[in-house]
Amino acid sequence: MRDIKGVLLDMDGVLVDSEDMGKRAFLAAIKDYGVIAKMEDFHDFIGGGAEPVIRGVMEKNGGVFVPEVITRAYDIYEEYAQKELQAFAATNKVIKTLYEKGYKLGVCSSGNRRRVNINIKYGKIDTQFFSAIISGEDVARKKPYPDIYLKGAKSLGLDPSACVAVEDAINGIKAAHAAGMKSIAVTTSFSERELKEHNPEYIINDIAEVLNIL
Repeated sequence: MRDIKGVLLDMDGVLVDSEDMGKRAFLAAIKDYGVIAKMEDFHDFIGGGAEPVIRGVMEKNGGVFVPEVITRAYDIYEEYAQKELQAFAATNKVIKTLYEKGYKLGVCSSGNRRRVNINIKYGKIDTQFFSAIISGEDVARKKPYPDIYLKGAKSLGLDPSACVAVEDAINGIKAAHAAGMKSIAVTTSFSERELKEHNPEYIINDIAEVLNIL
């Protein structure tokens, strides 16, 4: 990837090990609103941000979405994060090494700003090497639309074709490709078989393997 000058990283499932914790928090929140769901109900909605995920799971189980459930979900998420949220073991090493290699770095997360800040704080993410941290609240349309990655490339001062996205979700891969970027997919949320169906340029099992590519 000699033409790549910028690396845009998703957060949940890429930098922090938060996907299952997030699902448990969302399950607890929607239960407070009378909807009983299962972990596997989230599978089709991963990577799209809190509202479409929660709305999708609630409606799938016969519930009616109300905006207040998002606030409740993030209250619970933060309670969980204080006790158990961790970055992946190689996260901060990868960030620092990519920066030292001369790449411009950014975060492009479909999560809202509160979730991004919770992840940074309790996951102890070293943010000094990022030129941009973009949340789902900063764009009109969330993944799989390309908006967040187009904004990410612009924030780095780069053409989208000079950037690569590191993603764990199918919606994220779609967003990156729609923006005109290459993608590296991590098998934290979807199987290698599922990811292959969406043609990421690389598939890795751990964030540490990014350094073998870039």
